[in-house]
Order: sequence, then structure tokens, then C-alpha cells
Amino acid sequence: MLSIIGGLVFLVVGLLGVIVWSGDLWIVLKGSLPLMAVLGGLVAVAAGISSVKDERAAKKEEEESKSEEKTDTNSE
Repeated sequence: MLSIIGGLVFLVVGLLGVIVWSGDLWIVLKGSLPLMAVLGGLVAVAAGISSVKDERAAKKEEEESKSEEKTDTNSE
């Protein structure tokens, strides 16, 4: 019950803050959006590189296991 009351209080205070400081809020958003876009792009590039590396490692491991199976089959 206390968390609901606390949540409602912060909701009202937050809404009042948005109304009172709406001009400043837009300035902060305008300045932070390009930075968030750059950081999001870096994360996406890193995830893509990691994915490509994982695919190559899986393919290499699969090829090695196939060559081992051929070797085992030929030795019998």
C-alpha cells in the first residue's frame, strides 16, 4: 500500500515537473537523442560483429567434426 501511495506522489510531482520545466526538458531531449543514437549504433555494430564471429566459429567446429567423422570411418 505504501508503494502505491509513493508511486502516485512521484507521478504527480513528475508531471508537475514536466509541465513547469517543459522547455528545459525539450532542450535535454534534443541534446541526448543524438548521443543515444550513437551509443545504440555502437551496440548494434558490436552485436553484429559478435554474431558473425559466432557463426564462423560454429561453421569451423562443424567442419572439424565432419572431418573427424570421416577419419574415424576410414580407420575402421
